[in-house]
Amino acid sequence: PDFKLTVPMQDSDFQTLSPLFYWAGIFIACFSAFLIAGKRKKIMADYLLAVWFLIIGIHLVFFVLFFTGSYVRFPYFLGYEVLLPFIHGPMLYLYVLSVTGKRPGKKIWLLHSIPVFIVFLILSQLLILSPWDRLVIYQNGAGEYKIVSTILKYLMIFSGVFYIGLSISAMRNYKKGLS
Repeated sequence: PDFKLTVPMQDSDFQTLSPLFYWAGIFIACFSAFLIAGKRKKIMADYLLAVWFLIIGIHLVFFVLFFTGSYVRFPYFLGYEVLLPFIHGPMLYLYVLSVTGKRPGKKIWLLHSIPVFIVFLILSQLLILSPWDRLVIYQNGAGEYKIVSTILKYLMIFSGVFYIGLSISAMRNYKKGLS
């Protein structure tokens, strides 16, 4: 598709990989999520990791839909794939906090859900369209969504760098506390 809301995925060579690799990733992510969910004596980090693996599996399903062209048969999901990269950063950070013994409270959870909510608001004009209208937009090059696409591209990059930095900082603080 020529729709630019998916620019980060299309700029790469992911399309040259066989869909079999994506299906393997989907299986591994979902299997891992269910394996962790079935574990006895789970802690918060286990729940976070299980949910995150499911999100990764769903994200990979969207990759398969795009790269095989099957999104045409399932236009109901178009637009929602843009939210997923913004979920990975907060999940990483909350997982790191949980693993390092810091129990993130409700305020931390709410604070780190704000980026996803902001992206949802940015996409709301697209998401309220019918699936078939979204399909037309994806197939015809976005038009009025090119500026939104560019903004989201840079927000996605910023979000990734920001949450990796936060996670590294949390791990360093944890290591300092150990010594």
